[in-house]
Amino acid sequence: MNTPRIKERRTTPRFRLQHPVRMYARTLPMVTGLTCESRIIDGHIQNISRTGLCLLTRQRPKISELLVGEIGFPGTRASVPTLLQVKWFRKNSFGARYRAGLHFVFQAGIDCFLTRP
Repeated sequence: MNTPRIKERRTTPRFRLQHPVRMYARTLPMVTGLTCESRIIDGHIQNISRTGLCLLTRQRPKISELLVGEIGFPGTRASVPTLLQVKWFRKNSFGARYRAGLHFVFQAGIDCFLTRP
């Protein structure tokens, strides 16, 4: 059976991570609605690029939601602060409940980890 081809929209290469990298973020309170309460979104990064990342998470994200958070590095106390926007999400049939595509609005220091030697 032929499956329809999905047009590739990526503009930069993705890098799969060899070790589980966690991301911890909060929704920005000023844009979460009338309640002004932020939610915690955390999970494991599946892949990363210069423009964004794919996050596996149990929390259901909202399209266009802004997240302020940190990307932690295994075996260290180091983390990179970042501001991301949810571009898409899909419900998984196994494992973490959702896969979410997050776009970097601001990244501090991500490029140094993604440059090739």
